[in-house]
Amino acid sequence: MTSFTYMCLILILCPSLSVAGFRLPMGVYELDEIEEALSEANEKKEALAFVLSEQKGTCPLCDNSTLDAFKRLKKHSTLVFLELRQKGWDKEVSPVVLSAFSNKSMGNIIPKVVITSPDMTEVWGTITYADMQESRTYRDMEKQVKALLANPNAEKPAQPSSIFWTLNDNSNQGYRGAFEKLEGDTLYLKLSNGNVSPFPLSDFVPGAVLYAKAKAGASDPSVSTPVSAASSSQTAFVPWTGSNGKVIQAAFVSLKDDTVQLRSPVGAIYTFPLSRLSPESQARAKEMAGE
Repeated sequence: MTSFTYMCLILILCPSLSVAGFRLPMGVYELDEIEEALSEANEKKEALAFVLSEQKGTCPLCDNSTLDAFKRLKKHSTLVFLELRQKGWDKEVSPVVLSAFSNKSMGNIIPKVVITSPDMTEVWGTITYADMQESRTYRDMEKQVKALLANPNAEKPAQPSSIFWTLNDNSNQGYRGAFEKLEGDTLYLKLSNGNVSPFPLSDFVPGAVLYAKAKAGASDPSVSTPVSAASSSQTAFVPWTGSNGKVIQAAFVSLKDDTVQLRSPVGAIYTFPLSRLSPESQARAKEMAGE
């Protein structure tokens, strides 16, 4: 679809072109909080729902559909808002999420939704803008997601046999292959030619790294990031409160130069400034680090 055709569709949907926009509801995570969303989804045993839209667009109908999606999806999913205009959002999400959003069947009109398993490794459902206009869409999706949460072996949408792993060099180049295993910081991919090849995990974008760690944790529960000389209190999963009031379950890994690392239940490592934690959680991190 050309950009001209896309603009025509927007004009049809939003004839007034008045300045619209909306505020994110409480409890909705943003792009830089995906790791916290992952932790909450695993703690609450919820799916993850990624909503792609524009917060400061010019389409009241799109805004209303986005807010309605938040309201309906929160019944079974931890919510993550993806701002279409934010550069680099496609590098932060799981490759399976990006692949689902990029599918032609999703269309070019926002908002649109991709729902995944709590660890972001499987796509459990998608919702297009057109789907949102059907009264039974959300009801059917809620039934499907709750069935999968109750029984992960229940029938689910077909998963891609291979995905595109984007390199972390701003070239948008990468490799198409299937996850094979993760050993330390080395990722093994089964490429389209059938060969299994090793790659440094750091070669890939953050979303691919999160996906690989989650896949490793799902296939082998013993996979985790080793913490040398850690006490049992350090390795326990406890609540950590962010400066924004949101709470995640994670285990302390390290604190160095005002940068803290926490490990999620699926093995993903969160790295962020100490200042992003509440004063109480900052004090706990310092205590665990022996400061």
